Amino acid sequence: MNKGEWSEFYTFLRLPADGKLYSADSNLNKIENLYYPIIKVTRQSKGHKEPLFYKLEDKIYKFFYFTDESSL
Repeated sequence: MNKGEWSEFYTFLRLPADGKLYSADSNLNKIENLYYPIIKVTRQSKGHKEPLFYKLEDKIYKFFYFTDESSL
């Protein structure tokens, strides 16, 4: 893996673990009281026809391969 692939993998795991994606000002300083809650992360890769869903439920991380997102 190159540096870009590692950063993508890190972000894929870090966002659900933190549970929030914070906003930033024009100087890239984090705004503590302005964030988006992370409910689910979806990732599509070339090797799979169906996306991977990474979802947090009751502090348990679940991985799903589904074509119909409403079935989660």
